[in-house]
Amino acid sequence: MSQKSELPVSLRACFWRLLCLLFLMQCCGCVTASIATIGAALDVASSAVTTGSDVYQLGKLMGQGMGSFVVSFDAVLRAAPDLNLHLVRVYKSGRRGDVGKFRLEDDLEHVTDVVIERRSGRMCLCEVNVGFFGSEPTAGLIMDRIRHHLAVAAEATTRPEPVLSTGERKHGL
Repeated sequence: MSQKSELPVSLRACFWRLLCLLFLMQCCGCVTASIATIGAALDVASSAVTTGSDVYQLGKLMGQGMGSFVVSFDAVLRAAPDLNLHLVRVYKSGRRGDVGKFRLEDDLEHVTDVVIERRSGRMCLCEVNVGFFGSEPTAGLIMDRIRHHLAVAAEATTRPEPVLSTGERKHGL
């Protein structure tokens, strides 16, 4: 009486692929079999996508912004109405209150979480979480609007005011 293998079909297929790959590496040398080849043979692919300075992985777009925590917090509050997103919940956490958490909701009740974490006096980490099956372009659009408001705030604080020759400041420009 023959015994049936107790391994599931997918695990058996993975085992045979690995065995064939090891045989191929033995015959051809390790140079031709790269990590990408091993990943493709085992049907393992990385889910991280780098888009410039941002990284999108498992529904989360992570990037950084140059601005203080207060300015970054305010930038998220200003970015939500630009995209007609409703603020469901806003709160601060962390030991020093240096983590801002936002829950945004669109008209179809899809939820997006935004986390702002202070890293230094002028830099904050920003994470936009659209969910595992969420849209990367949506996360990118939210991140772009946050960065836009960070840039507007930076321009407003660094723009010099014109000074008259008498030392008085000219207002209204």
